[in-house]
Parts: sequence; C-alpha cells; structure tokens
Amino acid sequence: FFFFFFFLDKRSRFHYPNTHINSISPVDQRMSVFVELAPPEELAQELVSFFARILHTPSETPAAESAATATTATTTTTTTTTATTSPSADSEAPAPSTEAPTPSTNIDTEFLAAGTALIAAKDFKGLLTKLVGQQQVLFAKGSEKEIENCLNLISALIRKLDEKTKLDLISALVAFISSDSSDRPLLRLRLLSNLYNLLEPSQFRYEVFLALLKYADESGNADAVIAQLDKLEGWIKQTGATVEQSRPLYLLIRKIFQQSHQPTKAHDFLVKYLGTYTDEASLDHALEYAKLAAVEAIQLPEIVQMDHLLRVPAVKHLEKSQPLLYTLLRMFTQDTLESLNAFHKANPDFLASVGLVYEECLTKMRLLSLATLGAEQQEVPYALVSSTLSIDEGEVEGWIVQAISTGILDAKMDQIRRVVVINSGTQRVFTQKQWEQLYHSLSEWRDNTNNLLSVITARHAAAGAQSSSDKPHYHHQQHHHHQQRHHQQQQHHHHQKQQQHGGNNPRRNNNKQHN
Repeated sequence: FFFFFFFLDKRSRFHYPNTHINSISPVDQRMSVFVELAPPEELAQELVSFFARILHTPSETPAAESAATATTATTTTTTTTTATTSPSADSEAPAPSTEAPTPSTNIDTEFLAAGTALIAAKDFKGLLTKLVGQQQVLFAKGSEKEIENCLNLISALIRKLDEKTKLDLISALVAFISSDSSDRPLLRLRLLSNLYNLLEPSQFRYEVFLALLKYADESGNADAVIAQLDKLEGWIKQTGATVEQSRPLYLLIRKIFQQSHQPTKAHDFLVKYLGTYTDEASLDHALEYAKLAAVEAIQLPEIVQMDHLLRVPAVKHLEKSQPLLYTLLRMFTQDTLESLNAFHKANPDFLASVGLVYEECLTKMRLLSLATLGAEQQEVPYALVSSTLSIDEGEVEGWIVQAISTGILDAKMDQIRRVVVINSGTQRVFTQKQWEQLYHSLSEWRDNTNNLLSVITARHAAAGAQSSSDKPHYHHQQHHHHQQRHHQQQQHHHHQKQQQHGGNNPRRNNNKQHN
C-alpha cells in the first residue's frame, strides 16, 4: 500500500503556479480507489496523531522546524490532492501524497486520548467535528504542505459520512478556509479546489465552487480562476445546480470579468443570467438587469449583433415597461443613422438619462450602417457611404478603415473607381431573409463545384482515350527500331566472318569494301 501510495504521488502531483489555479476537476478513479482502500480508522488515527503534535507545538516555533526535528521516527501517511487540467474523467486528477509528520514525544496527550476514543467508538462525525474546530491552530502552526495534506485527509474522511453530516462539515470547512482573504489566499484557493475535486458531482460541489469564486473575488485573485470559466456550463450540470442557484453564479462571474476589464464577456454572463427568467411572473425581478443589458449592448463598440437580446423574455419585457429603451435597442439592431437622428431629435434627453452619450452612439451607428451596406452590396460607391453616414466624401476611407479594424467589414478600397469592394461583412441580424441568402449562396457554390467536377471528369476521360490510341503506334515504332538493330547486328556478324575466312583475296576485299 505504501509503494502504491508513493507511486501515485510521484506520478501525478501537480505543482501550482504562483499566479493562478490551473483547473478544477472531479476526482478520477485512482483517488476513488485510494479512498476506498484506506481504512478510515487508520487515516483518522494519523490525523489525530498529527493534530496532537501540532497542538503541542509552541506558537512561536515554525511548524516547518518542528516537522524537521521530528523526522527521526517512523513515517506516517497523509494525502494530498491537487487540481488537474480539465474537468473530465480522462484527465489527471488529485493524487495522494506521502508527506506526513512523524510521531514525537511532544504531543498533546489529552487530545490524542480523546481522538483515539472517538475512533474506537467509530464516531467519525464527532472526530471530524473536533478536527474541523482546530483549523485555526492548524493554520497558525502548520506549514503549507502540512495544512494541505491534513485538509485533504479530512475531506476524504468526510466523504464516508451521511449526507446531512457531510453538508454540515463541508459548510464549516469551507467557511473557515474562506474566512480570511489576506492570509495565504492562493493556498486557500488551492484547498477549496482540492475539496471540490474530492467531492462527487452533487449539491456539495455547488457550495464549494460558489465559495471558491467568491473567495477569488474577495482576495483579489480573480485571475486564478478566470481561465477556467469557459467550462462553467459543464460544471453547473455536474453540480446539479438549479436555475435559482445558477443566477448568483452568473452575476458573480460577471463581476469577476468586469474587474478583469473584459466588459464583453461580462455582458455575455449578464445575458445568461437574464436567460434564467422565463416565467411572466418573474420578469419584473430582472427588470433592472434587463435595462442594464440593453444599455451595454448599445454602448459597447465590440457588440455588433444584438438581435438575440430581443428574443430574451426579460429584455422583451422592456417593450412594456421601458418602451423608449426597447425602441432604441431595436433601432441599433437593424436600423441606420437616419433613424437614430430622428429618435434623438424627438427625445433629446433620453440617451443621457440611461447613461448613453450621443456622440458615442453616433459613432457606433455609423459603423453598423456600414455593416448593413456591406451585407446588401458587393461594391459600395464612396458617394453612397458618404450620404448614408452623413459625412464628407473625404472622410469615407477613414470610416472604412475603422470598420475593417473592428472586424465589421472585410473589404478593400478602389481609389480609382471610388468604390468599396466588400469581401464579407458582419450580419447585424439573422432572420428568414438571411437564411434564404445563405441557402442561395450555398446552392451556387454546390452547382459551381459540380460543374467543375464535370469538366475535370470529362478531360480526364479524354486524356485516357488519347493515351489508349497512342499505344499501338508507339509499339509499332518500337518493333521497327528493333528490326533495324537486328539487321545491323547480322551484317556486322557476317562481315566478321568474311574477315576470318577471306584473308588476302582481292575479290573478297572488294566485297568487304562494298559491304
């Protein structure tokens, strides 16, 4: 068992970087086997022995020194688990470790006796409650490695309890770990990640995951988890979180992205949050966030397609409660600059009242108008761009460059013909009309491809026929060449015979010359 334990630890230990947690993932089969094989009594006894020693360690003595001076006796065993590279059963998972303090005469005998009695009575609930209550001492006196190993062992033992007791102990453990956002925050994040990894997909995982995100936010370490948030939907399914439970998650992740200066991703999670409100009775609860989503969609220059927002029930509800804002959002979804100018003229104070700046709206609407022109025509004259955007013709190229740099258009400018040649552009909306255009384009591509294949097939067949007709002529030439060569060889052989038998006969010499 020792060798198995040591092998797993060396094979799969993950070294955390200083700046971020690489991933959060479930325990794989190897850790499950370890937890099942390890007798709970032995694991519990190791924990009791360790806590008895750590409790006796003076506060002013670093636990690392205490552990170093106690390494002359028999080694005992604790476990360590770490996060792996992706939340799937096939990935590397937390693995046990053989790091452990060794027994010493400097122990708290009273704690040791009380713990041993609980183990003998198989009262693991009482024992774990007692150990969880000593976490303050562990963090004050233990080294980071000792803290991590002990909490991993405690987590493994908690798995063996009934659901109610498990929830109470996990809640107490999570509350303590996340209680101090300034004391070794990366270690505490790693502990929460390890606890998440040890738990089976269940409600408990949701509690730990939410606590992990909150702690990352409160401790200023959002970057430690932000790279993993693209897997959020899968994690929500694993935890079995309800719709109501997913709402605070979405809002918390939105906050994390806002603090990381990623407003577009923050907006995406706001839309996910609004998508959880589907009942007519609950739409009023999301009213403020729906207004915020509409304003952000108009305000953020990176957001070009907004038609999906109009299909979100909470946003669609704005048509009744906030008709002007809904009209403005729909205008930015499909209309052009002319509509915005008319709206602003009729409602001069509205944009400022919802936090929008007219000049910024003007800039975005001009770019969106270019997207509309690009979707309708393959070549757009400078004059049409000038009139649509209400600018001088000399400013056209600057706006085209801006549209290309923001990804709204893929185009080039023909300065001689004074037209913009559109290669492709962003579709502001995707309705039945756009589906028909896509069908038409794909049909043309299919027909052109079939025509090209027909031409290639016909030419290949013609080339094969030509090759077959050339073969007899080629063989005839080869046969004629072979006959000529054979005749020359016979003549040469006959000439050699004449030289051998003809000697000095003048007549033969004449014949030789003739030959």
